[in-house]
Amino acid sequence: MEEVEYVASGVSGVCVVTTDGSELPTELPLHILQDRTPLLRCHRQYLVNIDFIGKINILENGLAEIRTRRGQIIPVSRRFFPQIKERLGIL
Repeated sequence: MEEVEYVASGVSGVCVVTTDGSELPTELPLHILQDRTPLLRCHRQYLVNIDFIGKINILENGLAEIRTRRGQIIPVSRRFFPQIKERLGIL
């Protein structure tokens, strides 16, 4: 887990993205990874490792995005934003 930056689900399946930018395919669906790891759901297609969150940008339309320490942009949906704020202690 110390090398996992985020996990993304796309057309070609689910892949784990490491801190060096490598994309490793996995057969595990996001909901299993969410239940079995400390990764945080931020979007229906993304889980993020909170240890690698660099910044959270709040957008005009009520959405947000996470910028990882490596500079990757990960979307945050309205549905999961309250959970993220709670987990990170943001009021």
